[in-house]
Amino acid sequence: MASESMNFLEELENSVRRQKEAKERFEKGMTEENFREMFELQKVYDDRVFREFGIRDVEERRWEAAWLDELGELNHELKSRWCWWKKTQKPENRDKVLEELVDVWHFGLMYMHKYGDRRIDWPVKLYNEMKGIIAMSGWMPADCVGESQDEYDDYMAINLIGLSASCGFTMTEVYEAYKKKNAENHARMDRGY
Repeated sequence: MASESMNFLEELENSVRRQKEAKERFEKGMTEENFREMFELQKVYDDRVFREFGIRDVEERRWEAAWLDELGELNHELKSRWCWWKKTQKPENRDKVLEELVDVWHFGLMYMHKYGDRRIDWPVKLYNEMKGIIAMSGWMPADCVGESQDEYDDYMAINLIGLSASCGFTMTEVYEAYKKKNAENHARMDRGY
């Protein structure tokens, strides 16, 4: 019984520590310029994919399947945070988490471009007003599932920002990793991916 109490306390302390560290890193800021650049880079890439595959659009339900797949991959990389029944669970790999998070960002930005809110200023305002609350929320990929399609319009940026914060990344880290992955995606297309 005492051992179980110690494990619970250690887990609680680790969770509080991670949230505090996430808040400190996340408060470094997000700029409208960075968000706008990511939004535009995604638009260019999406247009290229549509052109090269000869399609005019992607049905929203197909986008949703891709979104859920990427959230699942991120969730798997975060397994050490929620897998309470496995003693041999591997520790979290921060680089892999960021890689999967950026894939989620790609589909989130695609959604905002194709179906949702195209305003760039409000996610930045939201971020700057709520960054402390968002960073402490402990957002998980599962928190991004289950909204109706109409609600995606309102919550996509919140989901992306919340996931980034709870994963412990600054928006600068997300921005840099996003640009790198976007360039890699174009290189893949060049190679016939």
